[in-house]
Amino acid sequence: MITKKQVLEVQNNWRAGVVKIGSLKDNTTACENFTKEFLENLYSFSETPVLFKPTKCEIEQFRPTLLKALSYFIAGENRACNEDKILKF
Repeated sequence: MITKKQVLEVQNNWRAGVVKIGSLKDNTTACENFTKEFLENLYSFSETPVLFKPTKCEIEQFRPTLLKALSYFIAGENRACNEDKILKF
């Protein structure tokens, strides 16, 4: 059985990871590397399609692959999802 402590730990790890992604925004390589590792550690993209649903996506509302989830976290050119090519603030 999953405990409340385990749920809180995962939530805290997720929150800390998102904050770190933001802190690395000026170093594209470090940001991309950390975000890939973050997504691989918290989601099972290598095992199966994931129902990852970013909050602010309008066109591709679910991101079942690592590259599509990465596209959401790091917007800009050469992204897996067209709507992520435009930087959103």
